[in-house]
Amino acid sequence: MASLLHLKTKSGGNCCQIFRTKNIVELERKKERDAAVKIHSWFRKIQVQRYIRNQHACATIIQKTFRAYIGRKYYREAVRKRMKGVMTLFYDQMATKIQAKWRGYYARKYRFNFYTRKTYLDALVLKNERIKVQLQQTGLKNKEKEEKKRKEQEMNAEIMKHRRRHYLLSTQVCPGVYNSFNKSNIGIENVIKSLPPLSRQERQNIQKEKRLKFLKTANGIPTSLDSNDTNGQQASCDHPTLPPLKSKPQGPFRCTEEVLKQRYKELKPTLRVATDYESVNKARFELRKDEWTRRIIDKKFLPSTKREATYTACLHTSSNYQRPDYGSKHFRESDDKGFIQNKTFQRVVSPIPIFDQLGKTY
Repeated sequence: MASLLHLKTKSGGNCCQIFRTKNIVELERKKERDAAVKIHSWFRKIQVQRYIRNQHACATIIQKTFRAYIGRKYYREAVRKRMKGVMTLFYDQMATKIQAKWRGYYARKYRFNFYTRKTYLDALVLKNERIKVQLQQTGLKNKEKEEKKRKEQEMNAEIMKHRRRHYLLSTQVCPGVYNSFNKSNIGIENVIKSLPPLSRQERQNIQKEKRLKFLKTANGIPTSLDSNDTNGQQASCDHPTLPPLKSKPQGPFRCTEEVLKQRYKELKPTLRVATDYESVNKARFELRKDEWTRRIIDKKFLPSTKREATYTACLHTSSNYQRPDYGSKHFRESDDKGFIQNKTFQRVVSPIPIFDQLGKTY
């Protein structure tokens, strides 16, 4: 330190000159350095721009080539589809022309040939005549069958009538109905003699049929449809209708149509008879079932703490036997009997800890 001070005092102004020269040199060096940095940055910028421009040119060439390839590919596909549609349309038109020519030729040759159609219609007329003859013969056969069946039914009914009237034959003591002095009809009596009488089983069957026919309606009166029934031919033969009166009978009699209408009227029961006896109970049962489906809970309301105790609506209500003592059973007790938990019911809310510090000094 002493040597430095000695050197400084000895050199005088040389140190200042050296420092000044050094500062000037440092400034020049800095200036040249800044210029070199600027030149380097400009050169690197130009170099990077040229590189990027070259990369862009290469990418443009690649993209242009690829897009040209894709465009030509799509163009070829569109041309191929268009040519396919044109060729399909052309072939369809040609096929339509060929089919039209062939169908026209086929129709003129076979379908709309006048002579062929005339032959077909003549054969059809002959066939229709043959079918008409067959239908007429079938109709005559059916009529003959129906006539034969009707005659057989009439004969059976006549035979049944004669068999039922077997008790009207003449005896050695007195003549019968058909061999009376006033009117003699030996032919019917001979026919009845030739037929066997009804057996016990047949009479029981006839009585059973009558009973079933009588019980067809609710009141036991046969309707007009039963008289026209095919099964009721025997009954109509057994009970033939009387001939109509030539003149109106004397007296306050109603007309026959009105009497028959009243007799053969349908059964119209009253509402009490038509309604089911248990309809009210059934309706109540359905109502209860519908009400049960909409019910949320089936159990009775119970308090939240008691198990066995039932809910009482009011303290002053009367019980089944007497009025309960007010305050004897219906207040809350402090015992633990009947509680769900061992913990007693808290009637007061616990205090908040923050409010405990109110009014205190810290």
